[in-house]
Amino acid sequence: MAIRIPHAVRRSVACGLTYGLALVVAGCASEPSSRSGLPAEPTPASLAERIGVATKTIQADYVDPVEERTLLNACYRKLPVPTPASETHTVDTDDHSFYDIASVLIRLTIHEADVAADSCIRGMVESLGGRSQFLDAEDFSFLKGTSHSTASIGLQLESAPDGAKIIGAFEGAPAASADIASGDLLTAVDDVDLKGRALNDITRLLRGTPGSSVTITVRRAGSSAPLHLTLIRQILLVKSFDGRVVKQGFIYLKTSHLTERMPNEMAETITRLRRENQGAFRGIILDLRACPGGLLRGAIALSAAFLPPGTLVAATKGKAPDSDRRYSADPRDYWHGSGANPLADLPPELKSTPIVALIGPQTAAGCEIVASALQDHRRAIVIGERSYGNGSIQTIIPLLPRSEVTQPALKLTTARIYRLSGESLDGKGVEPDVVVPWAMKLNDGAPKSPRAALFGSSDDPVATRALEILKSDSPGRRQER
Repeated sequence: MAIRIPHAVRRSVACGLTYGLALVVAGCASEPSSRSGLPAEPTPASLAERIGVATKTIQADYVDPVEERTLLNACYRKLPVPTPASETHTVDTDDHSFYDIASVLIRLTIHEADVAADSCIRGMVESLGGRSQFLDAEDFSFLKGTSHSTASIGLQLESAPDGAKIIGAFEGAPAASADIASGDLLTAVDDVDLKGRALNDITRLLRGTPGSSVTITVRRAGSSAPLHLTLIRQILLVKSFDGRVVKQGFIYLKTSHLTERMPNEMAETITRLRRENQGAFRGIILDLRACPGGLLRGAIALSAAFLPPGTLVAATKGKAPDSDRRYSADPRDYWHGSGANPLADLPPELKSTPIVALIGPQTAAGCEIVASALQDHRRAIVIGERSYGNGSIQTIIPLLPRSEVTQPALKLTTARIYRLSGESLDGKGVEPDVVVPWAMKLNDGAPKSPRAALFGSSDDPVATRALEILKSDSPGRRQER
């Protein structure tokens, strides 16, 4: 998914690695919770208000229309309704109101009601399906990078009825070196069955103290026996952009995640490679195969490095007024950091140097924006395998005042992404101009996505084909599909 962070919450969220399922922590100083430094004690009124705010926020910002009745019914089903039900607790009906919910909350202790309110909101978000999430206080703290002692294995996940679907693993994370492929199903964590569990609960099971072990069970289509993998949790500071000179004049660039730091790392990498190359580049291999997305503005920045200023990169459409937008290769659409725009001093030949972009099943969301923009403007030949097809925008929306440290938040799908032709990326992905399958196999014979250590090596048929295309007579002309 591509994550959009509203200006009002940008500072509190963007300091950490802001991909909700990344399970990666980046160091970031937390902000004070209030003048006293302590979060306010919840009350029945504040808990009811939290549920009301969540309901109205979903109705206003979620990409598709949703009725209040649907949300309240989903909320009520998550509450600990007394048995036998009283007259005010109509368990068997599908027409619950805020009054029914409040009637349950006031019968509970404050702690029980606090937990019940979170469960209620989680139920509403789960009823939406897709990639939206409810982030309780612990989840939101982990997301912002304020939970410094928590580590995980770096899996990128998506909700599924029988567990969690694996999109991929972040480069350098423990899961990246395991026999895990895009499309695998995570079914258990330390023998805990994940069927029917919320994605938040699954990610919490995967977290732990640095150096501790976790055993995951993975099921793969076409394989009769599940895989049992034991990995060591780590706190990772992920480098999101890197590259090297593969042959005089030809460079290999790769991104593993579109983070806040990515534009700076890209500028530093390209400056270093130009110095090593001792002159202008003749061709660029841009590897997006291990990139599951990240920040929306990171996708615009990466596209802008190779496209003329003002070129349309993508459009988003949603219900909220600020979700219906067009994004161009312009600093105002991608650079909101402190200091000078790091892309301003990139070598001018980047706008015209021939590019071959590599995509695959783990290429998702923000990196699909990059691939489609370069393809649509005939700026690059796209090779590999069809991308994942996650063309949606998630927005982080806190449910309490910004001064609160321990606050829940919603990560809502607020828009869908559209390419230059007007076609949605969601559920479709990007088709390569040249299909080059990844030839390596896992131990059981299933297709395997390339490991980071092999990117660009002689054992990588996709990168090898990319270099052949760049060295051909007409490398700058995009091949017709």
